Amino acid sequence: MDIKSYKQKKTRGLSVRQVIESALDDLEQLDSIVIVAKYDNNNIATGYSGDNNAELAGLCEFVKSELIELIADE
Repeated sequence: MDIKSYKQKKTRGLSVRQVIESALDDLEQLDSIVIVAKYDNNNIATGYSGDNNAELAGLCEFVKSELIELIADE
């Protein structure tokens, strides 16, 4: 594990690398995916793959509600 990943894991619980590796482990079972990435320079990029744009938007809303619950529990 590189130093950046180690620091992320220590402060966040999971590193970016761990999240991506976890998704890759399930690659054959994935049907759709949405990715939002923030770079070190604060640029934001998105990527997505799926047959149904409404479903992809729903996935984003699901993540949003999950994060709101986490914030409320803090």
